[in-house]
Amino acid sequence: MAAQDTVTQLIAAIRRARREVPAAAEVIAEHGRAHDYGDPGKPSIAWDSQQAREQLVIALVSDANRLLAHLPEKTPGSESG
Repeated sequence: MAAQDTVTQLIAAIRRARREVPAAAEVIAEHGRAHDYGDPGKPSIAWDSQQAREQLVIALVSDANRLLAHLPEKTPGSESG
């Protein structure tokens, strides 16, 4: 199912940012609404419902956009954020 693959990739990217980007964990904790990114399981939705899958993808993309919007800017080559 393509939507489930998209969901898996979005969640994995947000989790990776949480692990590797300074300040990301705090931003995700405060602004992440689509999923509990500390939960290793998949989101509890009606996977057989196209509308539920689409809403989840939209919510995950929104979380990713909020994460990017709230992280401190860092220019290439700079030592601090």
